[in-house]
Amino acid sequence: MPFEHCSECKRCCNVDPGYAPLEITLTAKETKTYHSICIERHCQYLGKQGCTLGQAKPFSCKMYPLVYRPATQEFLYDTECPVMPKYIGQLKTVGSQANQHLAFIQKEIKALSQNDEDFLERNFGIDEQYFETKKLPLANIPTKTSRRSVVNTPLRP
Repeated sequence: MPFEHCSECKRCCNVDPGYAPLEITLTAKETKTYHSICIERHCQYLGKQGCTLGQAKPFSCKMYPLVYRPATQEFLYDTECPVMPKYIGQLKTVGSQANQHLAFIQKEIKALSQNDEDFLERNFGIDEQYFETKKLPLANIPTKTSRRSVVNTPLRP
């Protein structure tokens, strides 16, 4: 499973020396809770087993290693994330961790595009500056409901 590697790697929760701090993009709701989260060297919520916030961690962190471009409604990914080869490989398997992750992210983005579109624009702006990205190959990815369905159509609110 790709995400098991995350608790060991923790690359996304650290900023390499010489790089600018990473401001975590928060939704309007998350801003009320956390106000702001900035990773200067190590995320303040990073524990030995990964994020100490669990399911309460910010959506932009949940979305990683994916990057969503609102203007074209397409998904990219951080090419430096070591889990991506396994993630891409798993996308074609219904019920896989990667397939479930992508479905969850798509559902959340659909909701955010209706009630917090500013978050999506801000998050992409930061991700675009901070990460080296590549387009996520989505052709022929099955959905949970049908093996013939594909998840390569743009998200529509």
